[in-house]
Amino acid sequence: MIDETDDADEVMRDELILGSTAHLLASMGDEQAWLLLEDVRQLEFVWEGRGRVIDGPWGTPEQEQEHVAYLNVEAYLQPRFTEQVLGRIMPVLAEVATRHGLVRPDHLETRFALPSVDPKSWRESLHTRFGGQDASNQARRERAAAPENPVEDGLTFSNEHELRVYQSLVRLQESTKKEQTFAIAPLPGVRIRAGNTWTPDLVLLGNGRAMLIEVDGPHHAKGHRRADDDIRDHQWRRCGLAVRRVPVEFTRPERAEELDNYLREIVRDALFR
Repeated sequence: MIDETDDADEVMRDELILGSTAHLLASMGDEQAWLLLEDVRQLEFVWEGRGRVIDGPWGTPEQEQEHVAYLNVEAYLQPRFTEQVLGRIMPVLAEVATRHGLVRPDHLETRFALPSVDPKSWRESLHTRFGGQDASNQARRERAAAPENPVEDGLTFSNEHELRVYQSLVRLQESTKKEQTFAIAPLPGVRIRAGNTWTPDLVLLGNGRAMLIEVDGPHHAKGHRRADDDIRDHQWRRCGLAVRRVPVEFTRPERAEELDNYLREIVRDALFR
């Protein structure tokens, strides 16, 4: 019987190793490497028969086991992990892995991250995502991972908190003058210079300017996640974009008026001053 608790612990450990490696590479100034690692779906360590042929326990020949670290990535990202990039990541990741009690990996490689599919309806979902009229860059990951996510005005949202921010922005949008309004783009797929494709929570366009709004839960204020947010915000500022963050507490229904006032202020400050 598989121990699901142990599996979950291993996933969390490997995610910690991946995050620590990315942060170390960022502190070393290797922007290309840490930006690529940020888009890795999952890090996995696997023992595989790759070494020299030896005699097995029953006298039959078998290959020695070697420890392989796999970066599971989306297909479009795999060519960007060149030998040079993997060569810079490997010593840092190996050091972090051994500090977490793992055997030092012999190899670092990429492989395709397997998509999450329903065995009963994968044909229909494939047509919808890539062949039908509904295929879209908007909320690409949210549509694939959780088709039941909130939808309003034909737009998909990650959760109810983002939806409430959108609804508040719509109220603000409707109250503006026609010649002084803005457009709202929830969860667009955006390619940045390093080659990553990111999905900001909301992008607003108005007055010849653009801004990003991110809806942050409590975990964004601590540790690695706070540092990740700071690094991402720096990338957006390089593009000349203002970034504003909305605490998730503001999205409670009883704080709707407070949310409206806060959004009015940050939108006016970023787009119309």
